[in-house]
Amino acid sequence: MTRVAAIDCGTNSIRLLIADIDPESGSLTDLVRRMEIVRLGEGVDRTGRIGEQGMARTLAMTAEYARTCSDLGVDRVRFVATSASRDAANRDEFVDGVRTPFGKAGSKGVYAQTRADDLVIACIRELVRRNPSLPPERVDDVAIAAPLTKHSIGITDGTRISECVDRAWKIATSGYPGPVHISLPVDIMFSSFDEDVGRDERPYVRTATMPPRAWPDPGALEPLLALIAAAKRPIIIGGHGVWWSGNERKLEATAKALNIPVFNIPYHQKLLGEDNQAYMGLADIHQYQPSRQALEACDVVIMVGGRLDNQMNFGNAPLFPDTLQLVCVNGSFEELEMNRSADHVLLSDPGAFFDALLALQARGAWTLDRHWFDTNRTWRGEWVAKTLADLAPDTEGAAKTGGKMHPLQLSLDVQAAMGEKDWLVFDGGNTHFWSEIAVNLAGWGGQKLAGILHPGTFSMLGVGVSMAVAAKNPHPDATVVLISAFLSGGLSIEAAFQENLPIVVVIDNNGGLDCISQQQERLFANGKHFATDFRDIPFHTMFEGMGGHGELVERREQLGPAIRRAIASGKTACVNVKAKGVISPIVLATTSKRDKASIE
Repeated sequence: MTRVAAIDCGTNSIRLLIADIDPESGSLTDLVRRMEIVRLGEGVDRTGRIGEQGMARTLAMTAEYARTCSDLGVDRVRFVATSASRDAANRDEFVDGVRTPFGKAGSKGVYAQTRADDLVIACIRELVRRNPSLPPERVDDVAIAAPLTKHSIGITDGTRISECVDRAWKIATSGYPGPVHISLPVDIMFSSFDEDVGRDERPYVRTATMPPRAWPDPGALEPLLALIAAAKRPIIIGGHGVWWSGNERKLEATAKALNIPVFNIPYHQKLLGEDNQAYMGLADIHQYQPSRQALEACDVVIMVGGRLDNQMNFGNAPLFPDTLQLVCVNGSFEELEMNRSADHVLLSDPGAFFDALLALQARGAWTLDRHWFDTNRTWRGEWVAKTLADLAPDTEGAAKTGGKMHPLQLSLDVQAAMGEKDWLVFDGGNTHFWSEIAVNLAGWGGQKLAGILHPGTFSMLGVGVSMAVAAKNPHPDATVVLISAFLSGGLSIEAAFQENLPIVVVIDNNGGLDCISQQQERLFANGKHFATDFRDIPFHTMFEGMGGHGELVERREQLGPAIRRAIASGKTACVNVKAKGVISPIVLATTSKRDKASIE
């Protein structure tokens, strides 16, 4: 029995037939018959080109048909199309788009016969082809990697492998940690060397050691301590340097002992739990509005382990008014170099700096009472109450009319189904921003989580699945839940199945890339959005097809039970939630000419 498929792409519709052919009788047994409206030929007679919307609809459906063929083990596929696809000026683009989901690009062009996941390799090969005078073996991969890493090294002598790896480890883990690239030529890779070769020279001991820490210069430290001790309304903004140096507990102890409110840079890792009494919220005047009040009222900002980059408006107003003193403390020179716009900088390990601050209290040089700290707590409480009050009518209205959930309510309900040993990851545009607000609201109410990971504001969208798998790997007994606006990272999902690292993915399915479309509508003169709408993607059935658990949620009351069933399944699971697209405060700010955002 041979299984075949035929796809007939017409001007308006695209049809799929999958059938088994009996080799003896030639009879057909239909397995799948399907027809969808795509309107490929829309506007072709007028423009001579296949329109972008028609192209997108048709290729999306073609990709779905290709997955169906793959799932059913089709042996051969024949695709025929309307004359519009042959006569259009951009027919090659259409043909390549059809071929790619079935495994190969077209027979012409740079990407000829290339699988979609091999395009990077094809690009490199094409660059080599266009430069025939450059032998491939002379392509300097060490130089290519250098701008992306802390250090890049090539090993040309096999007896120095141990030395180079030891050096790479120490560079990677010292100061502000980062990746180091080592290039090992094939001839050395397949050679043999004695285990102790090269050990007759220092360093004799080549094992992991504690990285060196920067100790503050007393001459630079004391004036800063005097400035901070005299402050009436100081705040601390914690950055990644605190986390890398392992000083989160010292940060907490310092804040509580000295009554200094703590804020977090809007990046990937939280230093203190959202429920922590010392933690207020992000140092972001849009995602956590009380930070605007704090920054406008404070007299000294102490940023520890952070960078004055675009997230921090490079140290300038409106995020940092000129009425305050800005102090930056960093544990490495490379970080400090990014903070030259600060009023004061100090090279110091964060832990050593926190010890110096605590010593002020021990010697009676600290007089700040709790009034400023409690004021920030009051601002946070008022913001929480107002935000929840503003959300309530939307949630109540959706319950009465059967409408879609608000993404903020979705994130709150997801957290309500989680425990203090669970990890939360969120990803996407507005989904990420609303979830960031939700964790602060839930934390104020006492919600405890083991950890929170996210891509950072306008930073690395699409890494949610990878982060969730990374969180699950060292915590196999914990539940890891990802809230995402879309399912990027297909290979990472496959890894979750293959490596038996079950995660729960909650899709905030609003039918498109609304974070982008909302900006388009506000920035484009015609007030419309373009190429950001999705078809109704059955994310949950994709997980079921891979052997996981999947559920569709269309009403709020279905969400909690669905998440609990997904967790209880013990499988990599998807809860596909039909939610509505709502513009978040930070996206609104970045596209408003009246309210300039700090990230502009």
